[in-house]
Amino acid sequence: MSAVPIGVSQMIKEKNSGQAKVLAVVTESDGTAAESSSQSSQVSFGTGLAYLALLGLASPFLELAEPLSGLIGLVILFVGLRIAWRMTAGAKIEIRGPYNN
Repeated sequence: MSAVPIGVSQMIKEKNSGQAKVLAVVTESDGTAAESSSQSSQVSFGTGLAYLALLGLASPFLELAEPLSGLIGLVILFVGLRIAWRMTAGAKIEIRGPYNN
């Protein structure tokens, strides 16, 4: 999940820098050089945010590329989630009513 804020920051920097056009030097068959401009592919903010959210959710499982450390990371994540789930669980309230006055 730590990649999400970094990715959002990069998207904002690229948007603010105004890199809408990219100039490239193309070598012709006769050896002369010509400049060509092309639009860079820009991703909308929502699409980029959805991609980063998906990447953040999948990242614990992507760490399984390194089996030992990935498995240890998943166990730590599972234990932490169980502790958080128990700490934030609501108290069971028993309602006995309504009573007549």
